[in-house]
Amino acid sequence: MIGLVARILILGVLDALAVGSIPRVLSQHNLLLTVIFFAVFVALNFVYFWPKAKASRWLAPGTTLLAIFVIIPIIINVALAGTNNSTGHEGSRADAITATVNSSLQQDDDSVYYEIVAVHKGEELGLVLTNAVTGDVSFGTLAGNAPIDNPKKLADGSLAPPAGWEAFGTSDADLQKQVDIVSAQPGQQFAIPSGNNKYIVWDGSNNPYNATALVVYDKTKDRLVDTTTGYVYGEANGSFIGPDGEDMTRDQSWVGWQTWIGFGNFTKIYSDKDIQSAFVKILLWNIVYAILAVLTSFAIGLFLALTLNHPRMKMRRTMRSLLIIPYAVPGIVAVSVWAGMLNDDYGFINGVFGTNIRWLLDPTWAKVSVLLVNLWMAFPYFFLITTGALQSIPAELSEAAEVDGAKPRQVLTKIKMPLLMVALTPLMIGSLAYNFNNFMNIYLLTGGGPFTGNDPNAGDTDILLSYTWKMAFNSGSGQQFGLACAISVLIFFFIAPISIYGFKRAQSFENMS
Repeated sequence: MIGLVARILILGVLDALAVGSIPRVLSQHNLLLTVIFFAVFVALNFVYFWPKAKASRWLAPGTTLLAIFVIIPIIINVALAGTNNSTGHEGSRADAITATVNSSLQQDDDSVYYEIVAVHKGEELGLVLTNAVTGDVSFGTLAGNAPIDNPKKLADGSLAPPAGWEAFGTSDADLQKQVDIVSAQPGQQFAIPSGNNKYIVWDGSNNPYNATALVVYDKTKDRLVDTTTGYVYGEANGSFIGPDGEDMTRDQSWVGWQTWIGFGNFTKIYSDKDIQSAFVKILLWNIVYAILAVLTSFAIGLFLALTLNHPRMKMRRTMRSLLIIPYAVPGIVAVSVWAGMLNDDYGFINGVFGTNIRWLLDPTWAKVSVLLVNLWMAFPYFFLITTGALQSIPAELSEAAEVDGAKPRQVLTKIKMPLLMVALTPLMIGSLAYNFNNFMNIYLLTGGGPFTGNDPNAGDTDILLSYTWKMAFNSGSGQQFGLACAISVLIFFFIAPISIYGFKRAQSFENMS
């Protein structure tokens, strides 16, 4: 009875949240998202109230979270990898047409301007317009402009808003809301169609004015036409194509749309010489960095573990406690501190040793710096696991070898190391996969720099993950989400074999024991 009540209460809260989210989900106009949302909603209620699905109740929370935070993001990532999603190619074709037409608007020379009363219906904006020359009153929205024959006035003499609409107040919040709505429009201007390629344009602050579109949309033939030259714009890969075959989205006043390009992003990686050279350079360094990061930290950790495991070593507990301090410091804090210590001008390292090494600005020294900081942060991990593995090796094996005349070096290489590697190899493989995608160390220490090439996203210490992140979110030439997703898919194909091999090795060692 208590379990039933608990299920009803918990599901009641979840169902209430789900029902409240339905309008927002439907407003996205995304069929896949809507289907997934309702499928999860129905499945959870079905599992927890159908008696025969009792065994599935324990799996449902974890499976749902796995789907939401792992499976669905992977599907979205792979889907975006097959699109041209990037700066200027985020919306639909209809949005691109509207933005292009609006960006071509030129103010007329008629010196006509309008007095306005800004009104709203929810998030929809409208303007009650009074022609300053003729005195005519009309009401304009993004759908068009309609005359008001007998305009009504309020007690203060101002024009009354149409039925169902509410006038904005004069408070800072209302004024800011108007600006936000206008800023979200194509070209950051509110363009009201007034017929025959004419528009009434308002920028959110000044008086509206009449304007003419130099580029218009021909609805009958579904195409864009330049009214000054008569040129009909072509289309390719989500872009309008202008004279001489140029992609018009290269002009900041033009906008494209998101479309499916299949393997276009993958072929671009190999066909575009700039991207290809940057990708190969970063991949090679990524592999070298991951291998050296594991080997150096493992070597130092193993050396310290062997040293402090010797029975004649004094203060072993104190030394072990001190050596794990780097492991206890949060990584973000540690890397940030090292970035300051390695500063070329006022860093602690150059100041103490009297050197003038460009730790973070020279390509070679920057790579060395990244590896040294990683060594400082990672060796305690290998020190801990190696210490534990050493102490799990029966002392009788070493004693028997010594009785048989084996030297300490032979005991280490013939007995201890083989047994250690049984336990440590899977962990080293996992560490290799981790360091292959060790974004934090690279980004916080060097930002991927220094940058000595032509690509602003490809620095000398960038790894594939930091290169992908900058391409998606910090690109000087625009955010290239589709291309970044394609590279992330390639990263998966590099990491997957390493992870699979690690699982197999771990399983084989488990069977040996």
